[in-house]
Amino acid sequence: MKVILVEDEAIAAARLQDMLQTIDSSIAVQAILPSVRETIEWLMANPTPDAGFFDIQLADDHSFEIFRNYKVDFPVVFTTAFDDYLLEAFEYHSVHYLLKPLVPEKVRRAVTKIRQLREVWTAKVLQELVREQPNPSSPRRRFVLRKGQEYVPVQTEDIAYFYT
Repeated sequence: MKVILVEDEAIAAARLQDMLQTIDSSIAVQAILPSVRETIEWLMANPTPDAGFFDIQLADDHSFEIFRNYKVDFPVVFTTAFDDYLLEAFEYHSVHYLLKPLVPEKVRRAVTKIRQLREVWTAKVLQELVREQPNPSSPRRRFVLRKGQEYVPVQTEDIAYFYT
């Protein structure tokens, strides 16, 4: 799983990165982003991560500004020392809300929840693909492909090759 950490405190970011690596060594932290501006720039220039861990209060503004200025379409876990933002957090793709100081068991639960949601979403897409193909022996007219965090239909004649 590829994740980003939006955290302006270097020690907190390093601690969370260590926890994630301890929970699952296949979790790759793609970037540690300390500000709203840098996060938006990174999101615009890079492939969509599988998830993000966002501190709410950053040095330059609240991380909610990221969501107001960029369409975040991946699961988000908010990490903060304050419970004041709990309700607002769930307006922005939040799947979990962790209060600092972070403890490994709660971070593990958040990672598990992200994985479970991804499995359910993938299963639903596969069910839709099967339902769309009533006769398995007939050639496919289109495929549903993953593009970032979303799935898009592509006509067979528009496909040159698949690469993963």
